[in-house]
Amino acid sequence: MKVMMMISIGVLLYGGVIDDFHKYKANGYIEANDTKKLRQALGKIAKNDTVYYNMGNTAYRRKDYQKAIKHYKKMKIQTHKSLHNIANSYAKAGEIKKAIKTYKKALKLKSDKETKYNLELLENKQKQDKKEKENKKNDKQEKNKEKNEDNKDKQNKEEKDKKQDKKDSKEKKQDKKDSKEKKQDKEKKKKEKQQKDKEKRKDKDKKQQKEKDDKQDKEKKKEKKKKEKLMQKRWQKKLGNKRLNTLMIPLQGADDEPRQDIQNPW
Repeated sequence: MKVMMMISIGVLLYGGVIDDFHKYKANGYIEANDTKKLRQALGKIAKNDTVYYNMGNTAYRRKDYQKAIKHYKKMKIQTHKSLHNIANSYAKAGEIKKAIKTYKKALKLKSDKETKYNLELLENKQKQDKKEKENKKNDKQEKNKEKNEDNKDKQNKEEKDKKQDKKDSKEKKQDKKDSKEKKQDKEKKKKEKQQKDKEKRKDKDKKQQKEKDDKQDKEKKKEKKKKEKLMQKRWQKKLGNKRLNTLMIPLQGADDEPRQDIQNPW
C-alpha cells in the first residue's frame, strides 16, 4: 500500500515537473511571439484553467476571437479577467449584446475601471446603433410612404387621363356625329334652296311668259282695232265717192280684206 502511494506521489511530482517545464517554454514562446511553438507547448501541458486562459489569450492575439471565446469558456472557474477577455472577444467579433452581458458578469466579480469603460462604450454604441437603425427604418418607411404616394398619384393621374381620353373620344364621336348631321342638314337646306330657286325661276318664267302672252294679246287687239278703224275709213271713202248718204258696213270678219267684186247694195 505504501509502495502504491509512493508511486502515485512520484507520478504526480513528475507530471508537475513536466508541466512546469512546458509552461516555462510556453512563456518563452509568448515573449518571442512564436504562436506555432506556443500552441505545441500548450498542447503538451495538462489542461487546467491557466492553460485554457493562456490558450484563449493566444487565440485573441491571433484575432481568432471565436476560438478565444471557446478556450476561455473551458475554464472551470471564471475569473474577472477571463470574463473581461470573453467580453472583449465578443465585442471584437461584433456580438455586442453578448459582450455587454459578459462585461456585467465580470463587474459582479470585481469593480474594474477598464471593464466599466468598455461596458459604457458598448452601451452607447448599442444605443447609437439602435437609433441609427430606427432612423433607417423611419427613412425607409418615409421613402415607402413617398413611393406609395407617388404610385397613388401616378395611378390617379392614369385614371384621370383614362377618363379624359374616354371623354375626349366620346366628344370626338359626338362632334363627328354632329358634324355629319350638320353636313346632312346643310345639304338638305342646300337642296331645299335649290328647289325653291328652281320654283322661283319657274314662277318667274311663267310670269314672264304670261306677261309676254298678255303683251302679244294686247298688241293683237290693238292691231285688230287699228285694222277695223282702217276698214271703216276705207268704206267711208268709197261711200263718199258714190255720193251715198247711207253708210253700209260690210258683213265680214274684222281680219278680212274688203272684196273687190262685191256688188253695190243699190
